[in-house]
Amino acid sequence: MNEKEILKQHSIIIKLILNKRLKEALKKLEDQINLGSTIELRNEHSQISTSYFYMLKYMAQGVDDPERHKLHNKLLRDTLTLNDRVKVILLDSVSNRFYYQSRLELKSSTPIKYDEIQKTLENFKDDYAIGSLMDYSKLEPILKNRESSNKKLFYNVWLNIRWSQDDVTHIESILNSSRISHVDKGLLITAITFSLLECFDEEKIKVLLNAYNNPTIEVKQRALVGIAIIFQKYSEWISLFSDICARIEFLNELDSFGDHLNNAYTQLIRSQDTEEIERKMKEEIFPEVMKTASSLKKFDFDDLEASDGDMRNWEEKLEDSDFADKIKEMQEMQKQGEDIYMPTFSLLKNYPFFNEFHHWFYPFDKSLSCIIEELGIDDEEQGSVIDLFLNTNVFCNSDKFSLCFMLKDVPQVYKKKIISELSESEQEEGKRQLYSIIKDPKLIINQYVHDLYRFFKLHSKRNDFEDIFKIKMNLHQIPILKNVLYKTKHLSFLADFFLFKERYLEAIEVFQILIEEMGINSFLTYQKYGFACQREKRFPEAIKAYLKADLISPSSLWIHRNLALCYRRIQSYEKALEYYKKVEEVQPNHKNTLYYIGVCLTNLEQHDEALNYFFKLDLMNSRNIRTWRSIGWCSFLSGKLEQSERYYSKVLEKSPHMIDYLNSGHIAWASKKIETAIERYKKALELCESRDVFIEKMNSDKKHLIQQGIHEEEIPLLIDLI
Repeated sequence: MNEKEILKQHSIIIKLILNKRLKEALKKLEDQINLGSTIELRNEHSQISTSYFYMLKYMAQGVDDPERHKLHNKLLRDTLTLNDRVKVILLDSVSNRFYYQSRLELKSSTPIKYDEIQKTLENFKDDYAIGSLMDYSKLEPILKNRESSNKKLFYNVWLNIRWSQDDVTHIESILNSSRISHVDKGLLITAITFSLLECFDEEKIKVLLNAYNNPTIEVKQRALVGIAIIFQKYSEWISLFSDICARIEFLNELDSFGDHLNNAYTQLIRSQDTEEIERKMKEEIFPEVMKTASSLKKFDFDDLEASDGDMRNWEEKLEDSDFADKIKEMQEMQKQGEDIYMPTFSLLKNYPFFNEFHHWFYPFDKSLSCIIEELGIDDEEQGSVIDLFLNTNVFCNSDKFSLCFMLKDVPQVYKKKIISELSESEQEEGKRQLYSIIKDPKLIINQYVHDLYRFFKLHSKRNDFEDIFKIKMNLHQIPILKNVLYKTKHLSFLADFFLFKERYLEAIEVFQILIEEMGINSFLTYQKYGFACQREKRFPEAIKAYLKADLISPSSLWIHRNLALCYRRIQSYEKALEYYKKVEEVQPNHKNTLYYIGVCLTNLEQHDEALNYFFKLDLMNSRNIRTWRSIGWCSFLSGKLEQSERYYSKVLEKSPHMIDYLNSGHIAWASKKIETAIERYKKALELCESRDVFIEKMNSDKKHLIQQGIHEEEIPLLIDLI
């Protein structure tokens, strides 16, 4: 059986289990196990099958067992986890994916010794302090030993598909050790998360949940991101695991847990839009910045003789350009947590450092051997610059490493210039800001998610992994998290977030929960819900929401304007007119309102009144082609052919569309100017998508042509003339 077939059977068995068709699932799983699993897995399957057989037997005999439901759930979850492990064992021998190749390599390596690794990591700080006083040859073995220990620990955790109690004890000991760096612990949390992405293990999930209470902030926030990712992946499984449910309930007693998990959740959702941010940066922001930079090259800022006039001209030029707006837009996106540096740093992941899989997830650390080799440890001035530039919220960990490797190629003269231009006060202010930034949990989550994003989008083996950023995130709908995220404050934030990101379908879903299940009946909620429906062209739903908002606040001009628009879109022109008139009462000279009142009146065949509005618009702006077009068409419908021709002639002199040639052709035909009509219709056909579309549009105007005295039988004849 090849990889595709193994994965297909694995998925089929999962569906059977989740549908509680356990007997069928066990039979199919037995077939999989017989393909080549271990005795341990065979025995486990036998135990589950035997327990299920007797459970059914006792039920058939009418035995009353109050624990039957609990036993059934246990058998379901045991079968789920067994199915996952069988999948991994079978793929070990057939898959070329990086995970399975790494498992093969691990089998031939020396077994891990947790005690030795913990001792190395705990002693590193003291060993480093002593070694850094000597030359690099004395320090290098200390650095390499720590890094080797981290790599062994990462791979053993990542590739281990089922933890024993001994594994759990050792991992918890490492995570809880106050002497081990946040760097080492953060890397370990990522290893646990990636292991769970490959194979479900209840014990690993419990460790992630426990890590939320870890005093090391890096551990806490990375664990939250891991929880969000894993709970989404196994959203249909989790509720079967009572111990996990109990731990979630316990954590939910802390008010902060829901807030922090919601932060991780929204940041993961935000990162799903990074490709659009990348496109915007490349196509809109970077070109404007480069254009402005190019124009500024012509101005000599070092010329002491430059006049005040020259300087003012430069400042005015800068203000008139889009440069400032683009910079502000970029800064605003960064504040919101958008990944604006992905386009830049995607080109800087070819350094040897990134050849190692686990290096992509290292929290930034200046005491890694590769950093010291490149930048040294003795230059205090350079060290201060690195602190200011790298230990901030501006760059994620992965990008900080890229920046370090890039800095080594910067000529020394430029490095010194940077240092000299940083005054002591600026450096102190930078350090003060740095301290507050590092303590911000949101920024740590933000940076970590960006690290993950770079791996899943840029790593050479990325296609060997399931891209977590392509999974639809809906944590708030997972039953086990209902008491955590299914709260008004979290759902309101989420709805606004989706609305801001123009993800209207998802916004609609959340607003419906707020209104229907949470009983939120505020003006703003109905207004936003209506707007999301409107943007999705769900106009009847938008109207219902807007009407409810109007009941709460009857004087909202915004609501009236959008109600008018929605009614107009469903061709309910009387209702649209009613609300446009309400807007007109407040803003009697609002041009768009006057125009659409005219449109509604035209569709209601109140042509003379419609013309009054269009003429008023023409007086307000005598060069508006849209107004001329409206007067021309309304005049045609009311039989004022001379007036209609006069205004359409003005339209045709400007930039006419296909519809203008078509309508002016109708006018000419109704005015008995058949040659002019044919000429205009030919122009319309040239601009039309196809002849069929042209004929369709002609036929749709048939009733108007007949009203103006054209015989119905002549219409197909004229079409054939064109």
